[in-house]
Amino acid sequence: VLFAYDFFSKKLLLRLSGPRRVEQRERFRVRVIDGSTGDPVRGAFVAGRRTNRRGFARVSLVGTGLIVLKAAHSNGMRMRESRTVWSSGAHGATARVR
Repeated sequence: VLFAYDFFSKKLLLRLSGPRRVEQRERFRVRVIDGSTGDPVRGAFVAGRRTNRRGFARVSLVGTGLIVLKAAHSNGMRMRESRTVWSSGAHGATARVR
């Protein structure tokens, strides 16, 4: 199984985490860390939002259906995992982050 093929030119191995449950359209925090060291990653992007020096960014879900959140950084490579959020669009529905 091939997990990464460009790790020699990248310094960061991006790992994304988030809450277990969120309300639709509610802003919630996600965090990006370096998967090899556990250090926070500043300047990574998740859903168009940039992480701060502690690796946190606030994002919100708009619309319905399956939404896959991924972390991106010019000097980093995503780990195999990503946060998947499901939003039903029904009144009072919750989104689940796995």
